[in-house]
Amino acid sequence: MVFGGEPLPEKFVKDLRALSDDITIYNIYGPSEITVLSNVQNLDNEKEITVGPPILNTQMYILDSDMKQVPIGVIGEIYIAGIQVGEGYIGKKELTEQRFLNNPFGPGKIYKSGDIGRWTFDGKIQCLGRIDNQIKLRGLRIELSEIEDEIAKMPGVSSCVVNKITLDNKECLCAYYVCDTDLTEQQIKEN
Repeated sequence: MVFGGEPLPEKFVKDLRALSDDITIYNIYGPSEITVLSNVQNLDNEKEITVGPPILNTQMYILDSDMKQVPIGVIGEIYIAGIQVGEGYIGKKELTEQRFLNNPFGPGKIYKSGDIGRWTFDGKIQCLGRIDNQIKLRGLRIELSEIEDEIAKMPGVSSCVVNKITLDNKECLCAYYVCDTDLTEQQIKEN
């Protein structure tokens, strides 16, 4: 099975593996702007969900808002360079200028994906979602999909969504989840 287009939840992979030992799972990554594919990872013997390292002739960078490389394990925006990067969007000059930038690390263009991710210590990329799904709460950047993934690991939870809301004039996170069992407040706090 091949998955791509959205971050692949760990619980989904575990559920698939529980169905059969004969399933081979690949996680791929690559926006259309770079001719669709920049990473492929066979997840059969992997402990964490990644999209793998960049494929041949592809350079990938995880950068901060100043286009500086972040350390391994730190979340930043995914940028892609290489011979497969497109020229831009037809008839959309302003958007092209925002996304297809001069590559500060080498020749050609670099594509600003709008996706967030981080390097793992073994040279693979963990794709965590879209930058527009990242919020700031009390001065901290929070990736909502990471919280959703943790909640989805709880026993009986099949799906969930986390949003920032205002309650009693204070911003806070609120999780909505679907569960086939009753979870107590204590169980939720323990997880």
